[in-house]
Amino acid sequence: SMSDLGAAGRRVSSSLRLNASVSTADRAGFIFGRYGDESVKFAAMDAAKDQVVIGHYTARGGWVDGAVFSSPIDAGTSYVLNLSLKGTTVSLSLDPQPNGSALAKLGFVFNAATVDGGFGLLATSGTASFDDVGVKTDDPRFTATTTDYLVAAALPAQAVSGPTLTQSE
Repeated sequence: SMSDLGAAGRRVSSSLRLNASVSTADRAGFIFGRYGDESVKFAAMDAAKDQVVIGHYTARGGWVDGAVFSSPIDAGTSYVLNLSLKGTTVSLSLDPQPNGSALAKLGFVFNAATVDGGFGLLATSGTASFDDVGVKTDDPRFTATTTDYLVAAALPAQAVSGPTLTQSE
């Protein structure tokens, strides 16, 4: 499931933060740095193996785990998966609940940018549910460039009179 924010290719110097409440009995998380169906980077929790994983996929090489951290993950339980991307680095944390203390933290550095390709949700096998999905970026392409501020309507040309309201009304 891919997301399109309407601006092609974020700047490498920009940050991208992804988070979601994720539940699965298998592997589920985010893909990022996607330029086509044959090459993506990913970060996920793997409930079947009790791990959090950062890696990549290519049609030729398949799924490659670049960094792995063991952490107890109960299948079917919702966890908050937080991902922070900037330049070539990825930071992942897995929390048991929103604003909870992290069960697992993991980082990885790729040989290529992580923020300038497509991104979306990932479930490699079985089913997964995602809730409260959040996306944040500081890319200047999403900064408002207009200076149109809200302006109050002009006062009527003539005074308007009518009945006066009482306190009880």
